[in-house]
Amino acid sequence: MRIDQLKPLNYLESECQQMQQISDRISRLRENENLEEAARAMLKYLGELKRSYLTAV
Repeated sequence: MRIDQLKPLNYLESECQQMQQISDRISRLRENENLEEAARAMLKYLGELKRSYLTAV
């Protein structure tokens, strides 16, 4: 994908930090060898969402 094909998301600095924290938490979860199959499936689903943010739920 070329850079000119990317759409800017116009996040605030605080939103960028929050996204990084979420990414770090998901990465740590995926590295856990004791993670149940249901949790792995949920993490996979989150990675396939068509939006770039998570709701409060």
